[in-house]
Amino acid sequence: MRATIKHIAEEVGVSAMTVSRALRNDKGVSEAMRQRILQAAERLNYRPNLLARGLVSQRTYLIGVLIPNLRHSFWLHMVIGIEEVAKREGYTVLICHSDDDLQIEQKEIRSLIGRQVEALLIASCNPDRNASFLSTLQQERIPVVLFDRYSQALHLPYVGCDDITGARIATEHLVRCGYQRIAHLAGDQSLSVGRDRLLGYQEVMQEAGQQPVVEVCGFGEENGYKGFRRLFAKHRPDAIFASHDPVAIGAMRAAFEMGLRIPEDVAVVGFADMDCAEHLWVPLTTIWQPKEDLGRAAANLVMRLLSREDKTADKHITLPTHLVVRQSCGALQRGIPLPKEAVVASNQPLSPEKEVYRQ
Repeated sequence: MRATIKHIAEEVGVSAMTVSRALRNDKGVSEAMRQRILQAAERLNYRPNLLARGLVSQRTYLIGVLIPNLRHSFWLHMVIGIEEVAKREGYTVLICHSDDDLQIEQKEIRSLIGRQVEALLIASCNPDRNASFLSTLQQERIPVVLFDRYSQALHLPYVGCDDITGARIATEHLVRCGYQRIAHLAGDQSLSVGRDRLLGYQEVMQEAGQQPVVEVCGFGEENGYKGFRRLFAKHRPDAIFASHDPVAIGAMRAAFEMGLRIPEDVAVVGFADMDCAEHLWVPLTTIWQPKEDLGRAAANLVMRLLSREDKTADKHITLPTHLVVRQSCGALQRGIPLPKEAVVASNQPLSPEKEVYRQ
């Protein structure tokens, strides 16, 4: 027979109400009593009836999460952070991905709302182009938090990284290394992350008295590969700041095929510090993003909105980034002094006979 709250109450010698409050982490139950109840629940193999709980409380304890794709560890680390907070607070996470398609994104959001999620965490594939639809979510009267990408047209809470400062750090590092022809493989300019990283690059180039060289290509590896070839058909940069690690990987693959050495002929710096960055043929210098922390911050904001502790409808939270120095920028080989905030990775390059690892 399946154990119930009544069975736990009889086992511990308390009321069913006390057991219910303890299982909900109610502050009105002492920690000692809560532990006794949890131990009894474990002995009796108690499993809560979530459907019944929802019918009684009129709550589902579901959080909907939408990300652009499941192909990169970048997004999965954010989901790990979100789930950590959700589980701690007694919520279950429903994860959907849009495959970078606005119509699929809208369909998945409607599906999550139809499943009665209590809040939505959305990394839109393009919040500017989808602003009209996303703005209607405020009528649903459930908390909605955007993460990683934002739109000035939307007055929704947002959690992301400081992309402008991160781009400045990357470009300043290349200037400090002595490179004179620093180009930027820019991301999609319809996305805030693409615009902000381009802006950070341009600011530093202007301050350094150098001419910006920009090739807008996108955020994928193939975008970086084709963008690098287009760039080298017109210019001969001695350093590349790539808008995203996959872009940097594509650029490195193109350079390898063209017989160029990294960093001797062209230095490369990425953005994200994805899991593969340290395992490339030439380990990638990149801007580290606190991906799991970003997920935690977004989920914590949702929890505050759900508990009505934070009634601010328009909140913009940015997390700091820092430089991770590996071999692809040439700083270690040249003995360039590094800022104290930079992290020097201890990894060593793989055999040059191995091809560049493709994300």
